[in-house]
Amino acid sequence: PLRNADPAAEFLSDTIQFLSGQRGLNLPNDTDKQISQLINYFRTNRCLLIFDNAESILQEEYAGSYRQGYEVYGRLIKCVAESNHQSCLLITSREKPEEIGLLEEEMGLVRSLQLVGIEPNDGRRMLERKGLAGSDEDWSTLIDNYSGNPLALSVVSEMIREVYGGNIHSFLQEDVLVFDRIQNVISEELNRLSPLEQSIIYWLSIQREPLFHRQLNHVLLNSASNQDVVLSLRSLRRRSLIEQTSIGFKLQNVVLECITDRFINQIFNEIKTLKIDFFN
Repeated sequence: PLRNADPAAEFLSDTIQFLSGQRGLNLPNDTDKQISQLINYFRTNRCLLIFDNAESILQEEYAGSYRQGYEVYGRLIKCVAESNHQSCLLITSREKPEEIGLLEEEMGLVRSLQLVGIEPNDGRRMLERKGLAGSDEDWSTLIDNYSGNPLALSVVSEMIREVYGGNIHSFLQEDVLVFDRIQNVISEELNRLSPLEQSIIYWLSIQREPLFHRQLNHVLLNSASNQDVVLSLRSLRRRSLIEQTSIGFKLQNVVLECITDRFINQIFNEIKTLKIDFFN
């Protein structure tokens, strides 16, 4: 996991030591030479290296760019992609590192998969084991309300089981959306956004329907240029916070409701404290 990642030099050293069978090695001090040494092990051994939560080593200001001191991870990704070997690097991330976007266009061996919500039947099988019950329509509505997001569905299933006795229909009658832990995840992502990116997210939640970039430019109150809006939309897509459809950009149901809830709370707190800023 990269959530508390070591600087790349320590990571390279530990990985090389592991692949060498913990034999004492005279590792070069130069990180590029260490990367070359690691690639040699990738050639002689069939390995699977996994970078989990790769967004943790990416900076806030520019989507896909690395935090200071972690740029070597980018060079490692590029070298693994461009070298001949028999191993594989798997990266999981809520944000796409910039090398991936470039390399997947140039090389067939580099691919990215955008994970979408699980299918209704799969979601039903997952939640039935948690003791939930309802009609076909209830199941379909529940899974659609949470965009098939496994974490969100897991969270809400606890609420349905503990408060509504596992009855999905009774829960849906309350017209309540429960996010809990996923709200924290989305809040972390929002705090990393530029002011313009945050503005776009909020206006998509206010409009509650897909908008093209020129439509967004019309509703945004700040004087952002068309180019800035386009670049921000690309950044938000790379951060997996918006989706592009044939009728414009939109938020997933889960993200939409979380943003709306955050929006209302911020406005309420400003009115209550008479410190009007976000409301303006």
